[in-house]
Amino acid sequence: YGGLLDKETGQSKLYSDAKKYAEQIFNNLKNELTDYYPKHENKNARAYILAWAVKCPTCGKVTPLVNNWQLDSKRKISLEYKLENGTLKYSIVKGKNVREGNARSGSATCLLCANHIQNDVIVNDISQNEREAILAVYLDDQSFELPTELDSDALDKCKKYLKEHSKELARFIPTEALSDDMRSLPARKYLPYWYKLFNPRQLLVLSSFAMEARKIVDYWSKLDRDYAAAIGIYLSMILSKHVSYNSRSTCWHNGATKIAHSLTNRGISMMWSHAETNPFVKFSGSLLSNMGSVLNGLKFAIDELNRNTLDPRSKPKIEVYNLSLLSWQTNRKFKFIITDPPYYDDVPYPELMQFFQVWHYRIIGDLLPISPAPAVSEELSVGGGRDEIMFEKRLLIAIRKMFDLLDDDGVLVMFYAHSSVEGWKYVLEALRKTGFQVTSTVTLMTEGQGNVIARGKSSVFHSLAITAR
Repeated sequence: YGGLLDKETGQSKLYSDAKKYAEQIFNNLKNELTDYYPKHENKNARAYILAWAVKCPTCGKVTPLVNNWQLDSKRKISLEYKLENGTLKYSIVKGKNVREGNARSGSATCLLCANHIQNDVIVNDISQNEREAILAVYLDDQSFELPTELDSDALDKCKKYLKEHSKELARFIPTEALSDDMRSLPARKYLPYWYKLFNPRQLLVLSSFAMEARKIVDYWSKLDRDYAAAIGIYLSMILSKHVSYNSRSTCWHNGATKIAHSLTNRGISMMWSHAETNPFVKFSGSLLSNMGSVLNGLKFAIDELNRNTLDPRSKPKIEVYNLSLLSWQTNRKFKFIITDPPYYDDVPYPELMQFFQVWHYRIIGDLLPISPAPAVSEELSVGGGRDEIMFEKRLLIAIRKMFDLLDDDGVLVMFYAHSSVEGWKYVLEALRKTGFQVTSTVTLMTEGQGNVIARGKSSVFHSLAITAR
């Protein structure tokens, strides 16, 4: 649809419509929900820094679980607390030594009585109560303030709103259970259903967006089902990008004073301290920012594919086949195949993809189709019940298929990164068994030394570009 022009704007109709409907949804939600993000003396809240809170089995008081008290490491701003008459009193300080967090490796220390709180107590308390404490608010003048009573009341009002509007919003709330793959979804131990990964305010914004987007999809479905899917895809993309930055699995990046997305640790983690963005202001992870990202990407793609050129041979041409290599049937041959294949047991993609699928399903699932459950029948990774034997078998089939798809003088380029010999063995053996000859290897730095997703994972800082013929 990128080549169809809108008569009024002269731009691509797809882009114009996606932009129009995204802005329409944004304005509707802002008008209805912005009061749930109270201002601090006319200053907008950009983000909230929160922590899980549980009842201590020893003293019976509720203590927050905080792994990091730092708010801004560059300006040396942090949270401080002290006990006054058996109550925690917080303050925002500058330049002082930062306290150590009281939550680590699944257990915690009570801030009120200093006794140890075991993991099973934390699991049980969070599962039943979902208690959170707002520690600080980051404002649009780049200052931090302690939360007010209005901030706490806003979350309670959102909970009440969800209950009152449950009939209309229920179908847009993801009630599916998380997969039992604890390696990629450690939050499941505490929050077993997808909707529990969001606090009442987050859930209200996300389900309301999904409901508004679905209304637009339904309207277009009566006129043109395929075009309805095209519009729905970009609206759903905006929502899923926002989902990644507005869940209980995000964290506060105190070095850059921004929100780090939910998959920062390459899994849905249980974050003791976490952050919530204000969707309606310009900030990292806000709905406003996510709209811009997706729409700019769409416009760029359309402009490139419709680029005017004097040389017809340089006219961009792209064909998209949305299916698995394992089942693709074609007689075509190619000069080059360039692929970044699954890295053995590094990331169980289907289980993580469900984080987004449960939302896509509710907006456009019946048009594409998209299931809320992970699709694993042709998945190439170890995890979620898929073992090494299954991985080896499917990888061999995939590489044999690539061998058949190449011209006799064609080139296969594979980017591969895995720290274990086991991971490399499967790739090299599959290349050898199918008749490929490795003709060169080039080492590339692909992960920054400070990249948190590379820490403690199977991937390494360097990738190898393998050329085979």
